[in-house]
Amino acid sequence: MGKLYGAGMVNRVVDRVLQIHGGMGYTRELPIERWYRQVRLYRIFEGTDEMQRLIISRDPLRGYTKIGGHLA
Repeated sequence: MGKLYGAGMVNRVVDRVLQIHGGMGYTRELPIERWYRQVRLYRIFEGTDEMQRLIISRDPLRGYTKIGGHLA
């Protein structure tokens, strides 16, 4: 959960920084361009955000058995 939240938050922060700097943020003169590429890798490494959400949502249900269509 921490990886998913952290990667999402750093992505929003770097995206906001890029928005503030405008077109200059895309140039290699500022480190923002490199940060943006690195942050994207954080969201893909060890599974995409969607896969992380699937794994997180599956964990609370692990160990329960299905009885008559309901969880017991």
